[in-house]
Amino acid sequence: MSTTDNSTTDGTATTDDKPTGPSEGSDVIEPPADSDQPSIRYHTEPLLTPTLALMGSVALAALLGIGYVWNDPEAVGGPELAELVIYGIIILASLLLIRLSLTLLVLWRTRYTVHDEGFRTEYELAYHSKSREIPVEELRGQERERGRFETLFDCATIRLLTGGTDSSLGFVEFVHVPDPDLASERIDEVKRRHEVLDE
Repeated sequence: MSTTDNSTTDGTATTDDKPTGPSEGSDVIEPPADSDQPSIRYHTEPLLTPTLALMGSVALAALLGIGYVWNDPEAVGGPELAELVIYGIIILASLLLIRLSLTLLVLWRTRYTVHDEGFRTEYELAYHSKSREIPVEELRGQERERGRFETLFDCATIRLLTGGTDSSLGFVEFVHVPDPDLASERIDEVKRRHEVLDE
Protein backbone atom coordinates (compact mmCIF):
# COMPACT_ATOMS: atom_id res chain seq x y z
CA MET A 1 0.00 0.00 0.00
CA SER A 2 1.24 3.53 -0.73
CA THR A 3 0.16 6.43 1.45
CA THR A 4 -0.34 9.98 0.24
CA ASP A 5 -0.51 12.78 2.81
CA ASN A 6 -2.70 15.78 1.97
CA SER A 7 -3.01 18.92 4.11
CA THR A 8 -6.39 20.50 4.72
CA THR A 9 -7.05 24.22 4.97
CA ASP A 10 -6.92 24.14 8.80
CA GLY A 11 -3.45 22.61 8.77
CA THR A 12 -4.48 19.09 9.76
CA ALA A 13 -3.28 16.15 7.69
CA THR A 14 -5.49 13.61 6.03
CA THR A 15 -4.32 10.27 4.69
CA ASP A 16 -5.58 8.62 1.52
CA ASP A 17 -4.66 4.97 1.10
CA LYS A 18 -4.26 4.00 -2.52
CA PRO A 19 -3.46 0.42 -3.47
CA THR A 20 -0.49 0.03 -5.75
CA GLY A 21 1.40 -2.86 -7.26
CA PRO A 22 4.04 -4.59 -5.14
CA SER A 23 7.44 -2.96 -4.98
CA GLU A 24 10.86 -4.27 -4.19
CA GLY A 25 11.04 -5.60 -0.66
CA SER A 26 7.44 -4.59 0.00
CA ASP A 27 5.24 -5.96 2.73
CA VAL A 28 2.69 -8.60 1.87
CA ILE A 29 0.40 -7.55 -0.98
CA GLU A 30 -3.01 -9.02 -0.32
CA PRO A 31 -5.38 -9.48 -3.29
CA PRO A 32 -8.96 -8.19 -3.17
CA ALA A 33 -11.31 -10.29 -1.06
CA ASP A 34 -13.24 -11.50 -4.12
CA SER A 35 -10.05 -12.46 -6.02
CA ASP A 36 -8.55 -15.93 -6.31
CA GLN A 37 -5.04 -14.50 -6.81
CA PRO A 38 -2.38 -15.47 -4.23
CA SER A 39 -0.78 -12.96 -1.89
CA ILE A 40 2.51 -11.57 -3.19
CA ARG A 41 5.32 -11.86 -0.64
CA TYR A 42 8.15 -10.32 -2.64
CA HIS A 43 8.50 -8.51 -5.94
CA THR A 44 11.59 -7.01 -7.54
CA GLU A 45 13.51 -6.38 -10.75
CA PRO A 46 17.10 -7.31 -11.61
CA LEU A 47 19.90 -4.83 -11.10
CA LEU A 48 21.32 -3.68 -14.44
CA THR A 49 24.66 -2.29 -13.28
CA PRO A 50 26.58 -5.63 -13.32
CA THR A 51 25.76 -6.11 -17.00
CA LEU A 52 26.58 -2.49 -17.79
CA ALA A 53 29.90 -2.85 -15.97
CA LEU A 54 30.70 -5.99 -17.94
CA MET A 55 29.94 -4.18 -21.20
CA GLY A 56 32.25 -1.38 -20.17
CA SER A 57 34.99 -3.87 -19.34
CA VAL A 58 34.68 -5.54 -22.74
CA ALA A 59 34.87 -2.19 -24.52
CA LEU A 60 37.87 -1.08 -22.45
CA ALA A 61 39.72 -4.35 -23.01
CA ALA A 62 39.10 -4.08 -26.76
CA LEU A 63 40.40 -0.51 -26.86
CA LEU A 64 43.51 -1.43 -24.89
CA GLY A 65 44.16 -4.40 -27.16
CA ILE A 66 43.75 -2.32 -30.30
CA GLY A 67 45.97 0.42 -28.90
CA TYR A 68 48.73 -2.04 -28.00
CA VAL A 69 48.76 -3.69 -31.42
CA TRP A 70 48.53 -0.33 -33.19
CA ASN A 71 51.53 1.08 -31.31
CA ASP A 72 53.65 -2.06 -31.60
CA PRO A 73 52.67 -4.07 -34.72
CA GLU A 74 55.91 -6.05 -34.55
CA ALA A 75 54.65 -7.67 -31.34
CA VAL A 76 52.17 -9.69 -33.43
CA GLY A 77 54.38 -10.32 -36.44
CA GLY A 78 54.31 -7.11 -38.47
CA PRO A 79 51.86 -4.52 -39.85
CA GLU A 80 49.86 -6.95 -41.99
CA LEU A 81 49.20 -9.36 -39.11
CA ALA A 82 48.57 -6.42 -36.80
CA GLU A 83 45.79 -5.24 -39.07
CA LEU A 84 44.18 -8.68 -38.99
CA VAL A 85 44.46 -8.83 -35.21
CA ILE A 86 42.82 -5.42 -34.85
CA TYR A 87 39.93 -6.47 -37.08
CA GLY A 88 39.60 -9.65 -35.05
CA ILE A 89 39.44 -7.72 -31.79
CA ILE A 90 36.80 -5.37 -33.23
CA ILE A 91 34.64 -8.23 -34.48
CA LEU A 92 34.91 -10.22 -31.25
CA ALA A 93 34.19 -7.21 -29.05
CA SER A 94 31.24 -6.21 -31.24
CA LEU A 95 29.69 -9.68 -30.98
CA LEU A 96 30.11 -9.71 -27.21
CA LEU A 97 28.62 -6.25 -26.85
CA ILE A 98 25.64 -7.14 -29.03
CA ARG A 99 24.97 -10.22 -26.92
CA LEU A 100 25.31 -8.27 -23.68
CA SER A 101 23.03 -5.54 -25.04
CA LEU A 102 20.32 -8.11 -25.71
CA THR A 103 20.80 -9.53 -22.22
CA LEU A 104 20.53 -6.04 -20.76
CA LEU A 105 17.34 -5.38 -22.69
CA VAL A 106 15.74 -8.59 -21.42
CA LEU A 107 16.79 -7.87 -17.82
CA TRP A 108 15.36 -4.36 -18.10
CA ARG A 109 11.95 -5.87 -18.85
CA THR A 110 12.16 -8.71 -16.30
CA ARG A 111 10.28 -9.03 -13.02
CA TYR A 112 10.63 -11.58 -10.22
CA THR A 113 7.73 -12.52 -7.97
CA VAL A 114 7.41 -14.67 -4.84
CA HIS A 115 3.81 -15.44 -3.92
CA ASP A 116 1.99 -17.91 -1.69
CA GLU A 117 1.65 -20.53 -4.40
CA GLY A 118 4.99 -20.36 -6.19
CA PHE A 119 7.83 -18.39 -7.72
CA ARG A 120 7.74 -16.63 -11.07
CA THR A 121 10.06 -14.84 -13.45
CA GLU A 122 8.61 -13.00 -16.42
CA TYR A 123 9.52 -10.45 -19.04
CA GLU A 124 7.84 -8.56 -21.88
CA LEU A 125 9.84 -7.36 -24.84
CA ALA A 126 8.21 -5.69 -27.84
CA TYR A 127 5.43 -8.10 -28.82
CA HIS A 128 6.96 -11.08 -27.07
CA SER A 129 6.41 -12.15 -23.47
CA LYS A 130 7.71 -15.13 -21.55
CA SER A 131 7.23 -16.39 -18.01
CA ARG A 132 8.33 -19.34 -15.93
CA GLU A 133 6.83 -20.43 -12.64
CA ILE A 134 7.29 -23.31 -10.26
CA PRO A 135 4.73 -24.22 -7.57
CA VAL A 136 5.97 -23.98 -4.02
CA GLU A 137 5.61 -27.74 -3.42
CA GLU A 138 8.24 -28.46 -6.09
CA LEU A 139 10.91 -26.30 -4.46
CA ARG A 140 13.73 -28.42 -3.04
CA GLY A 141 16.06 -25.60 -2.07
CA GLN A 142 17.88 -22.56 -3.32
CA GLU A 143 21.46 -21.65 -4.09
CA ARG A 144 23.11 -18.27 -4.37
CA GLU A 145 25.91 -17.27 -6.72
CA ARG A 146 27.90 -14.04 -6.86
CA GLY A 147 30.16 -13.12 -9.74
CA ARG A 148 32.79 -10.39 -9.49
CA PHE A 149 30.47 -7.64 -10.65
CA GLU A 150 27.59 -8.95 -8.52
CA THR A 151 29.84 -8.80 -5.47
CA LEU A 152 30.92 -5.29 -6.43
CA PHE A 153 27.34 -4.06 -6.70
CA ASP A 154 26.01 -6.11 -3.76
CA CYS A 155 23.58 -8.31 -5.66
CA ALA A 156 23.36 -12.04 -6.42
CA THR A 157 21.78 -14.67 -8.62
CA ILE A 158 19.39 -17.04 -6.84
CA ARG A 159 18.59 -20.41 -8.38
CA LEU A 160 15.49 -22.21 -7.17
CA LEU A 161 16.30 -25.91 -7.11
CA THR A 162 13.74 -28.44 -8.27
CA GLY A 163 14.01 -31.71 -10.13
CA GLY A 164 14.40 -29.77 -13.39
CA THR A 165 17.29 -28.22 -15.29
CA ASP A 166 17.79 -24.88 -16.97
CA SER A 167 16.08 -26.19 -20.11
CA SER A 168 12.96 -27.39 -18.31
CA LEU A 169 9.81 -25.47 -17.54
CA GLY A 170 10.40 -26.04 -13.84
CA PHE A 171 13.62 -24.08 -13.60
CA VAL A 172 13.50 -20.54 -12.21
CA GLU A 173 16.46 -18.22 -11.74
CA PHE A 174 16.44 -14.73 -10.23
CA VAL A 175 19.40 -12.94 -11.84
CA HIS A 176 21.12 -9.89 -10.27
CA VAL A 177 18.67 -9.65 -7.35
CA PRO A 178 19.38 -6.30 -5.62
CA ASP A 179 18.62 -7.59 -2.10
CA PRO A 180 19.41 -11.33 -2.12
CA ASP A 181 19.09 -11.73 1.65
CA LEU A 182 15.54 -10.41 1.64
CA ALA A 183 14.63 -12.47 -1.45
CA SER A 184 15.96 -15.68 0.15
CA GLU A 185 14.11 -14.90 3.36
CA ARG A 186 10.81 -14.45 1.52
CA ILE A 187 11.33 -17.68 -0.44
CA ASP A 188 12.00 -19.60 2.78
CA GLU A 189 8.96 -18.06 4.45
CA VAL A 190 6.67 -19.19 1.64
CA LYS A 191 8.18 -22.69 1.72
CA ARG A 192 7.77 -22.99 5.50
CA ARG A 193 4.21 -21.67 5.39
CA HIS A 194 3.32 -24.26 2.76
CA GLU A 195 4.84 -27.08 4.82
CA VAL A 196 2.89 -26.01 7.92
CA LEU A 197 -0.39 -25.91 5.99
CA ASP A 198 0.27 -29.40 4.62
CA GLU A 199 0.73 -30.91 8.08
